[in-house]
Amino acid sequence: MSRGKRLVLVTALLGVVTAHVGCRSSDVQPIPQDSERGDRTDSGTRAPVDIEKTPIGAGDAGNDSRSSMSPVAKAGGEETLDVGSWNIEWFGSLQEGPADETLQARRVRETVEGSHVDAWGFQEVVDGERFKTTIESVPGYRALVGSDSIVEGGSASYKTDQQKVAFAYNSNVIRVVRAGVLLRESSFNFAGRPPLEVQAVYEAPDGRAVPITFVVMHLKAGNDASAWDRRQGSIAALKAILDARAQAEAIFLIGDWNDELVRSKVKGRGSPFAALVEDVSRYAFPTLSFGAGGISTMVTSRFANDQHVVSIAASAFYVPESAVALRLDRVFEAYGDTTSDHFPVVSRYRP
Repeated sequence: MSRGKRLVLVTALLGVVTAHVGCRSSDVQPIPQDSERGDRTDSGTRAPVDIEKTPIGAGDAGNDSRSSMSPVAKAGGEETLDVGSWNIEWFGSLQEGPADETLQARRVRETVEGSHVDAWGFQEVVDGERFKTTIESVPGYRALVGSDSIVEGGSASYKTDQQKVAFAYNSNVIRVVRAGVLLRESSFNFAGRPPLEVQAVYEAPDGRAVPITFVVMHLKAGNDASAWDRRQGSIAALKAILDARAQAEAIFLIGDWNDELVRSKVKGRGSPFAALVEDVSRYAFPTLSFGAGGISTMVTSRFANDQHVVSIAASAFYVPESAVALRLDRVFEAYGDTTSDHFPVVSRYRP
């Protein structure tokens, strides 16, 4: 039996993992996002799907064909769970970000296809349908966007013309069993972009089914004290709901944090995430070395805005020193103008 077929069988027996999700009331309207650079209208959302009858990712579980002509070097391995995050600058927007939407989409596809990373957290997805079409053109990969109807609280948390967080995954080794928006009550601090929680099962190379949880985040941008305060408030709220789970559950907090873990880009202030970083009994920090090592995740600045933080339960799986920023500016011509102002970040694990 193939690894993908075993995954479907095992997780069907496991059932749906329970999740802590944010407010689900359909009459609560999304908090307007900070108008940092503009908006556009999304092409729409997919028809509602009964998540109990049509589990996310069931369709491609048997397809493990990932050979490609992508110029992006392989960053993942067959024996590891490889986790990536990437802010794909106003993806699909006709008003903001890269001007050539087709070229941007092709480079996102080539990166997912060539890197062989198993799970991706994306930020700044505007055109959700273009994004899902792009990801699902890679054999075996599936995607969901924060505004999707199958995401609990999604349509009430995000408008289709806003920047959204999103998740993509290799369905040959990962099966998503539940997705929901967290901390809608703290949406202001998150700049109108509350986190997306995705609970899943990873099929390890030896056939074990390992429960894992991803939290995809995009924190408030800005170099002023107000933005710093909102980033601090966001992480404080997230930490409060995850602390009780961190020692027992494998949780991956990934995305654009818009600041660093040790220092801050706001003059005169330390990291807004200091309370999290000091809690070493519950959390570990694969990208902590980025700041000390002068590794930037941005095209035009020296800051490491993109971070991977894991629960202490997940830290046992981390492959030491595997966290890297993929320098796609050395792969794609005019990367910063045509693709994104952020580099992808990847870290690797052996559950």
